[in-house]
Amino acid sequence: METRERLVDAMSTSMRQRGYGSSAMKDVLDEASATAGSMYHFFPDGKEQLATAAVREIGLAAAAQLSANIESSPSVADGAVAFYEALADDMKSTGFRYGCPIGVPMTELAYVVEGVREAGAEVFTAWVSAIAEALEGEGWSAEEALLAARFAICAYEGASTLARATHDSAYISATRDVVHNVLSQPRHFVPR
Repeated sequence: METRERLVDAMSTSMRQRGYGSSAMKDVLDEASATAGSMYHFFPDGKEQLATAAVREIGLAAAAQLSANIESSPSVADGAVAFYEALADDMKSTGFRYGCPIGVPMTELAYVVEGVREAGAEVFTAWVSAIAEALEGEGWSAEEALLAARFAICAYEGASTLARATHDSAYISATRDVVHNVLSQPRHFVPR
């Protein structure tokens, strides 16, 4: 892995565990096996620029994985389930120490660090779009698809937070099942 990738990965991991404010650059540099000089070479504006890159790059990679899950599954609902199952596996394998790489920094600093907030908004929009566009491909109306996709991502973030707080992946499993049901049935929950 190249130095830039290691820096992005280390910053993302740190924010997942500690949040943006408590992510000390010394720890990030140690984790990435990088020097301050190399960090400033890639991210001349420092911590904020690195955090913005971490949120954007890790989040858009997750959007691509979500799309791939959906494309390789029999239905959008089944593809979304894989996204939830990956979250549960990650939470359990890390002893619930790490939250969502997008959700944790967004809840901490949504309006404090504008670049990071904008990157998070871009990522959440990409996640919603991946589901909504696929639902439209299954015959849903654009309005219904967008509402269902927003619900699925909001539920994902809530399940992530509750599972981390309680050290119980049952929140993810229960949410996964409800999201699967919602995404399997157009007009199931859309208010009229």
